[in-house]
Amino acid sequence: MPAMSGGRETLADGADALPALRRWEAAGAGWALRAVADGRAVVDLLTCDGGDVVGRLASDDPAFLDYVCAAAPSGG
Repeated sequence: MPAMSGGRETLADGADALPALRRWEAAGAGWALRAVADGRAVVDLLTCDGGDVVGRLASDDPAFLDYVCAAAPSGG
């Protein structure tokens, strides 16, 4: 069962987060890096028009951290 993170459903966690984020991007939707702290990153998943947060991904997986820190869209 997905966890809740700040009132938003966390759709994937751990090692599943990076493949989920890449699928999200491939579908044409955006994302925004919400937080990086204590070796864990949280990403907001945005609607295709970039207007609304519809979910979150969170992970302490090093590959996820590297990817989101390097590829975080500027300006949200």
